[in-house]
Amino acid sequence: MPGNDKLNTCIDEATRLLGDPNPRAAYPSLRAALGYPASISLSPELFQTALHVLAEITGRIASRDTASIAARAASLPNDAVALFVLGMSMMGQEQYDIAATMLTRAVACDPDSSHYRAKAIAALERSGNFTDALHYLEASSDEWKESLLGIYQKAWFSVRTGDLSVAHEVNDRLQEGCKHTQDAVCLSAAARINTVVCHEKDTRGWNYILNGGILLHLSPYGKEVMNGRYAYVRDTELLCNEAILKLHAVLRQQNIRIPKVFVLADAKSQILALALGRTLGCEMTAWPDGGTDEPGLVPVYDLEELSDVVFSSLARDAPGQFLWVHTVRWADHTPRIYAADFVTYLQQAYSSPWDTRVRVGDSTGVAGSGVDLRTADLGVLANRIVDAESDSTSWDDEPEILALADAISFGQSQPVGAVRRRDMQWPGSPVHSNRF
Repeated sequence: MPGNDKLNTCIDEATRLLGDPNPRAAYPSLRAALGYPASISLSPELFQTALHVLAEITGRIASRDTASIAARAASLPNDAVALFVLGMSMMGQEQYDIAATMLTRAVACDPDSSHYRAKAIAALERSGNFTDALHYLEASSDEWKESLLGIYQKAWFSVRTGDLSVAHEVNDRLQEGCKHTQDAVCLSAAARINTVVCHEKDTRGWNYILNGGILLHLSPYGKEVMNGRYAYVRDTELLCNEAILKLHAVLRQQNIRIPKVFVLADAKSQILALALGRTLGCEMTAWPDGGTDEPGLVPVYDLEELSDVVFSSLARDAPGQFLWVHTVRWADHTPRIYAADFVTYLQQAYSSPWDTRVRVGDSTGVAGSGVDLRTADLGVLANRIVDAESDSTSWDDEPEILALADAISFGQSQPVGAVRRRDMQWPGSPVHSNRF
């Protein structure tokens, strides 16, 4: 945890940057000090100073209402109501780490308020502070802890910290209770807990438990460092080919017939869809405006690259319709994206097979080969994926993938006619790396 000297430096830097033409530059420095859990170390004086800086920043880059709320909290830094109102304002703006700071301090000012505590727990969950969320939950009233939501939260927070034992203990009660409340998200999460036995570094198993999808590729590099994920990966046509063939193997094993492959408008997703359709030998059709509940498979290269309109059209999770997302960031909390049925690999940064690259060691800095997808023949690029020569070492984990698909009865659990909103991908993982 950073000490007051470091936090003071962050606050001073934010104050200095407020003088820049773009005051938004000040916010990351302030957030480094005021976000949870760094803010735990703030002295009362520094906390009040940080609130004054927050009021000034929000007044210039957000709204007068937010600035007024922050200014009131700065003038009343030990007032539970003022802190709570600011915390809820930050929640509404998806600044969950700062919200967690305000709401946990509101609880400290008024520890008997179950309402403040519930909101603090929600902010801690949204900001990824699951160990502390569990601590605040344990201090809740017995009535809350014994409620269905309280039981679910305890199980879920424990899972997020890498402990499945609590979830196993309450699984039957959760599933029964969720059926009565029609809580589909709660039910689907509860149902996953007993299907897979994870060890502490089972990245593929944990991805399924958290997000309900099958991870097709694990990094062969630095297993003790990133545990199957990438800090940076240069994507290749071969990796796209590997994903398609492993995905196809799961479909065959589970006797899942794909009537059509949906083709999104963006070029990278189009290339994947064309390559997949040719491999499966099925119809390819354009993804309709507004989406569809028809069965089929929807390939997406990167959900974060889609327009808001197209992204929103993927929100419905219809029976017989599968979402394959090729590349997913795993460590970040924003923006939130949909949890996919298939994910090829998890990364923190990547370049696609068609991006322009600078040749390593070239002192001139001249760019290497790249493809202009605006003018390229996407069908030719898809064929290059289909024709990519397989690397036998990348197939060592296919039995593991098929065993997982079989254990969870992949694709067999959705009742006919049930359409619900897709779950969201949870950032992070109980499987730690040397950086996160």
